[in-house]
Amino acid sequence: MTGKNTYSDVKAVIDYVLSNPDKYRGSHNKSQERTTRGLSAVDPSKQMKIIWDAMCVYIEDSLAKNLKGVYIKRFGVFTFEPLVGAGMGNPANPHGDRLALRPCFCPDPEIKKVLSKFQDKGLSAGPGSIYSRGEIMCLNSLPIASGTYFKQQVVSDSLGAMAAAIRDLLQGQNNIIVDCNFCKIDFNSGDIKSTCFREDFVSTVQQNASCWPKTKPTLCNQPKHISETWKNRTVSACESFYPQRPDSPKWSAMVQNTQKLKTYSLDPNSHTQ
Repeated sequence: MTGKNTYSDVKAVIDYVLSNPDKYRGSHNKSQERTTRGLSAVDPSKQMKIIWDAMCVYIEDSLAKNLKGVYIKRFGVFTFEPLVGAGMGNPANPHGDRLALRPCFCPDPEIKKVLSKFQDKGLSAGPGSIYSRGEIMCLNSLPIASGTYFKQQVVSDSLGAMAAAIRDLLQGQNNIIVDCNFCKIDFNSGDIKSTCFREDFVSTVQQNASCWPKTKPTLCNQPKHISETWKNRTVSACESFYPQRPDSPKWSAMVQNTQKLKTYSLDPNSHTQ
């Protein structure tokens, strides 16, 4: 695969994945049944777009509210770059009274290999890096599956195929704009041309960071008792991806009534000679 093409949105990458089912194998290549009867199956393209959008909501929620970075396998890490300046941060913050956070994206080593002009500049989330100061967790497909009403395997296959396709397209010297809703990453001419985060998202991050240590009890060596975590479960925003849970019994009744109408509409006379 060679040549320079521009994939200006995620939909174009999804179309590329689905046009190469032998290369990107998995359950995402076919329309899958939902985990609730209140929602019907959708075509594979829309299916992958729903999962991608829910993943973006999951990452944004983790970054903005919980101040935790998220690692996407074979793609990269959304995390924070610490900034130090006058008037920033919370005086009671044990990490420093002038600490503030700026969201950033650190590409996975597999992505770095195919970006011929990319200058690392220490952009890694490994031990000793300034980007490893915050908490980083791996992307959890379970909340995304819960919020989109797809099986967890479908979510894992979809996101895995997207990451692999982005890498392959970059290796073929293609330009890609990866839109994560809260952030746009412009891969251009073998480099990361820009990483633009939404202004309101950045403001939310700074506001939550300035509340430390109030929002981060562990920073003050005051961890919650484990019983408290059971009582107050943390729910990701992506689990409310659909504002209202579909009415499964009502949907099932509608499907059954439709089948009955099909049966009643048959004309017995048309089957007699």
